[in-house]
Amino acid sequence: MAKPVRKISDKDFNKLIERAYFLTHQEQMHADKGEYDLEMLKKAATEMGIPPEKLEQAYEELQAEQAANEAAIARKALRQKQVIAGVVIALIVLAAIGWLLRPRTFEGTAKISIATSVDNDNYMPWHTTDTITTAKPAFFAHAFIKGDYGSRVEWELFPPNGEPVLPVDEVVYAENRQGTVAYQLFRLSPQMPLGEWKIVLKIFEKPVATHRFVFAKAKVQMQVAMTKQVDSNYKPLQNLTEFQALTDTVAICHLTFLNITAEQRFRVVWEFYDPDGNLAHTDYINLTPKGSPHYAYCPMTIDYRSIKTGKWTVKVLIDGEVAHQRTFDISVGNADIALTTAMENDKPVNRVSIFKSQSEVYGYVFWSKINQQRIVLTWKLKDDKGNLIRSIDQPLSNRGGTDWWAYRRLLDANEAVPGNYNMELWGGNLLIGKRSFQIVK
Repeated sequence: MAKPVRKISDKDFNKLIERAYFLTHQEQMHADKGEYDLEMLKKAATEMGIPPEKLEQAYEELQAEQAANEAAIARKALRQKQVIAGVVIALIVLAAIGWLLRPRTFEGTAKISIATSVDNDNYMPWHTTDTITTAKPAFFAHAFIKGDYGSRVEWELFPPNGEPVLPVDEVVYAENRQGTVAYQLFRLSPQMPLGEWKIVLKIFEKPVATHRFVFAKAKVQMQVAMTKQVDSNYKPLQNLTEFQALTDTVAICHLTFLNITAEQRFRVVWEFYDPDGNLAHTDYINLTPKGSPHYAYCPMTIDYRSIKTGKWTVKVLIDGEVAHQRTFDISVGNADIALTTAMENDKPVNRVSIFKSQSEVYGYVFWSKINQQRIVLTWKLKDDKGNLIRSIDQPLSNRGGTDWWAYRRLLDANEAVPGNYNMELWGGNLLIGKRSFQIVK
């Protein structure tokens, strides 16, 4: 007898589908072929009264759903792989950028030196020094480098307790067999602070070597001469140690500066001290030389009326420090002074110190090549006790550089009284000379 047909609800249909899904995932599935055991499934469906066509429909729907799920899972897995690959690539790129931008360090050696010049053949330093002077304030900061220094190096120059001084020229690079040379020209100013300076070499923006040097005031080399005149080229015409108060009008302290440059600037001060140590004259000049040699001089007026005779001292100060000191003499000079009984052709007829009564007494003086153009002589006649008997002023004038002579009658014949006398010849406050004489019966 045929079994009655069972109708199933949607709920039972879902259970059937769940059971059919369970059955399709049992070990009856052939793994190597991917085929399902439908016979058992059909048997179960028949027991439940499920029509075969519904089972087929459920099976097809299940297969479609499973395929859709597998495709979704595959897409999700692909997206995950793509995300992971993107992250990996980004990490690789960031690592590469970090490596490229990493703070590099110098792993070689660098030796610094200070030089006034560089060899044109091997670019090594010439005339190395640790002292730069205001006379030659330009120098090369020179580095000999072994190792990778990247694309460039930097120099920094530090004065004592000051801000870095910027270079005026670019760094010069050169290769030789031992390594790389990098040097740079610096030009200091004489007005910059003196003392210990520091030069720093930087590679990869980090200091790798330091060198210290001294910036010092140059010792000015000069020749000093005392002279009466200078020529048209400002050179001294004499080198004297003595001046004469009546013969000379000036004493000139002349300076010849050697080995100086146009960069040097300094003040020169002259100080003249009289024999008593008093400052009698001073003058200065702010020197701006154009090269070497360079001349400078200071004249001191010799006024015969007030000048002090004896040993004088002149000091030359450079920027406030005594650079030179020397002495010279100012004397009365070698005036030819005589006493005579008469004059003939402007010359004494004799030279005596003993006169007879009733004879005239003349005083006579002669200078060779006197430079004074106006002189007031004073003849003073005194007795043996120093009492002034007579004072006679005698103005003289002449062109400079010529021989001078003068005479004066001191006593007339009727004034020549026996006794001892002294004659003094003055020029202002300057005692030119004196003579003693006697008048006898």
